[in-house]
Amino acid sequence: MKKIALVILVLGLIGGSVAYYFFNKKPAQVEDIKSEAITATSLAKAFEENEAAANKQYLNKVMDVSGTVQEISQNQDGQMVIVLASDDNPMSGVQCTMRESIANIKAGDKLTIKGFCNGFVMTVILSDCIQTK
Repeated sequence: MKKIALVILVLGLIGGSVAYYFFNKKPAQVEDIKSEAITATSLAKAFEENEAAANKQYLNKVMDVSGTVQEISQNQDGQMVIVLASDDNPMSGVQCTMRESIANIKAGDKLTIKGFCNGFVMTVILSDCIQTK
């Protein structure tokens, strides 16, 4: 009976340690992950032409997207959102939700932004973005 109680106690401690580790593990940061460089036009075009193939190639990956600022706004959480224009389709582009606001950015500026690709809804969506160049 003592051996069973000891085994249960050890398993409980191991399980608790694993749960504690995963509960306190910090999420991945874009600056710590190797990214793939691409232009906003190429990324938007890939999703417009074949969304399923583009999802396989880019979804949940860190992208380093360069392009021209088309629009700057704020989302409902007060985060800065920058849309990089697609040269092929003025209704499309790459929407980047920035981790922190960037000062002195205006429409027409050229930027490179790094973030997680979250898919396509009229524009390609990037989250947790930072400016790289």
